[in-house]
Amino acid sequence: MGSIWSHGTSIEEVDGPDVSKLDRKIKMIWRQDRIRITKQDNGQVGSNFNGWRKPVSKFARNEGILAEHLRENVYTGEYDISDGLWQKSCGVVDEITRFFHVTLKKNTSRYYPCISFGDFVKQGSSREGLKIGQPDEFDMVLPFTIEGVDLHAVPALDKNGELIPAHMKLQISDYAQIQNVKKGILYQSLRKNGVFETCGSDLFLNAMCFQTRVISSIMETTIAEIQKKIDAKNRNQACSFTLSKTSVFPPTFRFKIKIKSDDDFDELSYGQNLFCQFESRSAAAATPVWNASYKVIEFDIVPGLLLQTDSVPNPDSWWFSMTCNRYAVMKWIHKGRYADDYPEPNLLWRESSCGYEKHIIDASSMNQSDVYILTACRILKAYLDGLGNSSQLCSLLTSYHIKNIAIHCILLQLHASGVRVALGYLIAFLEIGLKMEFLPHYFYGNPYISSMFPTLSANANQRRLNLFRNIPHDHFAQAILSLRRMKADLYGLFTECSYLGNHQSIDSFRKLCTLYDEDTSGRCLLM
Repeated sequence: MGSIWSHGTSIEEVDGPDVSKLDRKIKMIWRQDRIRITKQDNGQVGSNFNGWRKPVSKFARNEGILAEHLRENVYTGEYDISDGLWQKSCGVVDEITRFFHVTLKKNTSRYYPCISFGDFVKQGSSREGLKIGQPDEFDMVLPFTIEGVDLHAVPALDKNGELIPAHMKLQISDYAQIQNVKKGILYQSLRKNGVFETCGSDLFLNAMCFQTRVISSIMETTIAEIQKKIDAKNRNQACSFTLSKTSVFPPTFRFKIKIKSDDDFDELSYGQNLFCQFESRSAAAATPVWNASYKVIEFDIVPGLLLQTDSVPNPDSWWFSMTCNRYAVMKWIHKGRYADDYPEPNLLWRESSCGYEKHIIDASSMNQSDVYILTACRILKAYLDGLGNSSQLCSLLTSYHIKNIAIHCILLQLHASGVRVALGYLIAFLEIGLKMEFLPHYFYGNPYISSMFPTLSANANQRRLNLFRNIPHDHFAQAILSLRRMKADLYGLFTECSYLGNHQSIDSFRKLCTLYDEDTSGRCLLM
């Protein structure tokens, strides 16, 4: 379900970067009394759909009581989002990010004319229908290219010559292009900031310099220009929103929208009620995003260079395939953080598999068993969210870990008969990963991904990527104790492992967590 205010519009249709016009749009969206609910776009999969999806929530016919008990549970609580609040939040984010994009492109052409940004590509839980509790976080990839430069992905190796999964260096191999970027005036600003780095006779793109000097500069200039316009608007009439950059976690830039509310906005009271429920569930609740007078929405931007466009099966057609994009994002090795293990740590880029995640989850919405798995994924996320920071399990796990486990369940074709069974599989897989201290990324070294994507059969031969690689060994014992508490908290709401029918798939996942080279797995997977 996408935003009803931005359906069918593009960046080019925005009538200039005018804060007053944007302010009027935000007020119109926020004060809308009646919400026209759009139909779920189940027919649009992967790269064919660039909108926000209403969170999935589907129980088996005989699970009505289970659904009620989960919502009454002191930890999971009310994890769904009202249609009105969802639509309004999506509409606000679409309008403000569209405005942001126009300003960003204008500043980029002025200071870095060789860089070209494409339209935002939505990703993450709000795009995939996995959001819980509040529609307050939205994620996007910002595709970019460098004019006149063909960049090629070169496998990244550690100091022992071992391949580093999901990582690469970006090389310019064409001689004429190398000479052009070294001397051409178009690339002067990039050269000045150390973006092009020579290693022997080869020329590479320095990820650290590109992020910290070039992209950061563009983001700072963009937000400063928008703030200047908001300040000018405030001198005449108070603007209904503020926009600020809050943090940078390479490769992510995070921005915060603060929307001032009216007394007549009923959805805000709904959101406050949800937040109060969350507060009562956890003494260590996160920083409030709800207030009597404003609402906070954050959006994350990840700049990504388009690596390649893959051809993948189209679930709607026997005859025609569709596309799936792979991006390279800036993820170098920070100084002092195992950097000595990697030659040229500042040159490392990471492959983003978000395009495949969207495709898998979208295609799964057409399969009843997989929808139960996605619903269970949201329930498990809600439980951990309800714990706050009071549990080692919560501080150890991220939303991406839970989604990754759900994708493993989908690729293994578990055929869950309902949410109770699906939740049982998720908990069983999580327990295996914690005990093995190894959670394999679904994309690398996984032979089961070829069941959905036959062209990725070679992925089975890749080295596995451990998503638990950064977690200290002594944290796992406490996390396992927290898992036992979770089982007690959710007793009767999930199927115990011994009663799950598909033990073959459970064993298959256990093998994915154990079949790796003990001598090298910890050494080169520390990004």
